[in-house]
Amino acid sequence: MSQMRVYSRADLCAVCRSLQIGRSRASWSPAVHKHISLNRKRKRTPACHGDAGEAGDSTGDSQEAQPLTERQPTNASEQDTPASSTDPKTLDWREFRARLVAGDRGQQGEVSTSSANGRWAHDVGKPEKGCLLLAHPLMFGGSQGYFSQAVIFLFEHDDTASAGFILNKPTEHVLGKLVGADNLCPEFADNVLYLGGDVGHDTMHFLHGYSDIQGAVEVVQGVFMGGFEEARFGIRTGSKQSDQFRWFNRYAGWGPGQLEAECAAGVWFTAAARSDVILNHQNLSGRDMWHTILEMMGGDYAALSKNVRDAYPKNLPSDS
Repeated sequence: MSQMRVYSRADLCAVCRSLQIGRSRASWSPAVHKHISLNRKRKRTPACHGDAGEAGDSTGDSQEAQPLTERQPTNASEQDTPASSTDPKTLDWREFRARLVAGDRGQQGEVSTSSANGRWAHDVGKPEKGCLLLAHPLMFGGSQGYFSQAVIFLFEHDDTASAGFILNKPTEHVLGKLVGADNLCPEFADNVLYLGGDVGHDTMHFLHGYSDIQGAVEVVQGVFMGGFEEARFGIRTGSKQSDQFRWFNRYAGWGPGQLEAECAAGVWFTAAARSDVILNHQNLSGRDMWHTILEMMGGDYAALSKNVRDAYPKNLPSDS
């Protein structure tokens, strides 16, 4: 019987150093280069609204309520299910870029699970709006233990600030047990509350995949924020499902240039992912989501995931 290899901290550091350098992009096709660096010019709409003192420090819905009785219903098939990026009519540039990256991986002989079941995730090299940040496995501990193996969805990113929600840190609370929320939004009584970050102590936010909710803001294709009153109306009328909404208390925030500096230092790995990976409603807690996305990214990232599992089958040093 062969002896199982035990990976040391030095082994993991070596792998992480290789990721900070990144795999050579010189061998990537010109099309991949073009779309990795693509910066689409869109009319920016603030992801969070309100007059709170901190940027994004609001539920984003205080000014968006509309008379629900006057709204004309949309097609029933569009109401029943959150938006999907598999429809070729709704294919956006991120999906196209992912296909280019997947094809390039195949040409280089890399084995990747990113295209399994149509889901994908891949490295983007630097932060961009709508990407995921995955925490370096040997970073964070003590007072910032909530960032250990965190997966953060970056809902805002520009030259002035960055903000996102931690996707994989559920709390022990449901909205129906919170004082005030039980009366404010009884439709979401069974929804688990996630710890979104360390900024905006009293703020509440939510994500969903419904494209037909009036007042919601699309962050990237298939991922929306806000639309509180209409979301409640949809649940009451049966056109929306409460378990398709993800609720967060607080958010993670960075000042100008801060996130770019942390990524350059190897604190975060940056990934683009399909909307159903971001809004995944299974295996959302702790290590599972972090490992799953790294495995989908393939290459050195998948190797890092395996090494971390082997070296720390229970908890990372930052968790203890």
